Amino acid sequence: MSEELAGQPHDVDRTGWPRGPWDDEPDRVDFKTAAGFPAIALRNPSGFWCGYVAVSPGHPAYDGNDESIEVHGGFTYGGKCAGAVCHVPEPGEPADVFWLGFDFAHYGDAHPSKHDEWDAYTWSADGRTQYWGARARYMRPDDVRGVYRDLAYVRAECEKVGKQLAAMVKAL
Repeated sequence: MSEELAGQPHDVDRTGWPRGPWDDEPDRVDFKTAAGFPAIALRNPSGFWCGYVAVSPGHPAYDGNDESIEVHGGFTYGGKCAGAVCHVPEPGEPADVFWLGFDFAHYGDAHPSKHDEWDAYTWSADGRTQYWGARARYMRPDDVRGVYRDLAYVRAECEKVGKQLAAMVKAL
């Protein structure tokens, strides 16, 4: 996706995925955090989510100075607009932003395209979280559990990052 296509629909091939909470989720959501930072929730082709929050030049985290920010799994991406990790700036908003990204493909995270690696799934008591039991010769199925991190979870992590980014500015 070129910069001209930033913010356009992002469709992931879901062929072979089992039914699950992802059925009613889009594959991309562009939004602003409550603290005013541009953010993107973007589904990876494997089905897990990635979250991105942008900072403008002059922000202490611009160019990846993000060691103090806590987010699920830590940051796994840092860079300027590239491919789908880009947005259409609002009027008065700079186009030259630095994206801080993280993903939900760590140990303990489950994603729909890898369902054939899992024995079965069960739902949490609240009906929102799917737990998967791993199938492996050297492990019992209960030794590893994966949790599908849904869009609401990704948005909440983006909000958490936004609050921390805002606090960094206030500390100056």
